[in-house]
Amino acid sequence: MALQLQWEVFGKIILSPKIQYSALMNEGPSKVDPEWWKKVWSLNIPPRIRIFAWRLSHGAIPTKENLARRISGFNMDCVVYSHYLEPEVHILLQCPLVLQVWGGSTVNSNYWGVSFPSMRDCLEQALATMDIDQLGEFVAICWEM
Repeated sequence: MALQLQWEVFGKIILSPKIQYSALMNEGPSKVDPEWWKKVWSLNIPPRIRIFAWRLSHGAIPTKENLARRISGFNMDCVVYSHYLEPEVHILLQCPLVLQVWGGSTVNSNYWGVSFPSMRDCLEQALATMDIDQLGEFVAICWEM
């Protein structure tokens, strides 16, 4: 018996979870250099923070921006500065409130207060340019925010 690749529900074709997962793995946010993940998983930080880095790189943090994609009419404004939208990059790197935290850290200012298209882009640049200790500090501070 062949594996059913799709379901038909109310006249609409729905792909199986296996096909959806495969498509995400090949075309979606998970397609990252395996060396990148080896470095992330080897960071000297608690496992929950490593998982946070994974979720952050996949856009799986429950920010207002991510919630607004699922809930029509959801208010995406920053709770501190209501005139800003609240994507991950704003919450973790650009919000005037978090800039004070970054200013007190040893993390290079090339990463905070800068406009990255996504946190994944920021993490990829950090991974390419920071040593393992700096990267661990960077991810840990993001997690603390």
